[in-house]
Amino acid sequence: MPPRTYAATPIQMRSGTYAARPAVGGLNQYYWATDIYTLFRGTGVGWEIAAEPSPFYSALIVGRWCQGQGIFSTSPGTYNNIPADTLYGCITWFSRRVTLDQIGIQIPAGGAGGAGAAARLGIYDNIQLGPYPAILAPNNLLVDAGAVDCTAIGVKTLAINITLNPGWYYLAYLSNDATIDCLHRNAGIHVNAIGTMGTNNLYWSVAQVYGALPNPFTAGGSFNGNFHFIAVRIGALP
Repeated sequence: MPPRTYAATPIQMRSGTYAARPAVGGLNQYYWATDIYTLFRGTGVGWEIAAEPSPFYSALIVGRWCQGQGIFSTSPGTYNNIPADTLYGCITWFSRRVTLDQIGIQIPAGGAGGAGAAARLGIYDNIQLGPYPAILAPNNLLVDAGAVDCTAIGVKTLAINITLNPGWYYLAYLSNDATIDCLHRNAGIHVNAIGTMGTNNLYWSVAQVYGALPNPFTAGGSFNGNFHFIAVRIGALP
């Protein structure tokens, strides 16, 4: 019996940044996004993920709240008396394109602020301060979602509508009352920009008088702390 033969189907592989990826990938075409470490496979009408960083990045599920990917928790906790007039940017990572439809915090029992207590929430993009291995920092304001009432306990949410490409972002918080408490991820573990794991530097903070979120993020400040207390809801995975 003669050996069976198969028609050769060449596989085409390209690489580059996620933003430089062609709009449509043909069958048997692959694209390696060098900035997000993700391999895409062409479907003939678009792309699908063939391989991505795992298991370090938590799943993105439509309708689920999250504090971003690469943030894990060993135990829940409460951030007591978050300083007023301090702008926070909690770092977060998305390994794929996402649409976010809500942003929020949770105030636990005994954690409400005084009369008129409020907090503004928003999202900033990322900037790298110099050549590798420079520190990452919050930069341009993408969303100022407005203010949530913090005079009572409970989940405090605001509607947003923004689609983000893969990368690093910062969920922002700025309040006028230093007695507000928020639930947060205590003893958090994060995966940083070079793929290693650590337990520090989950938020950027800097002095800022309460009001509309500044654009760009207030200069100065530094990375601090091992907790993360702002969440967003996945509205779609475009």
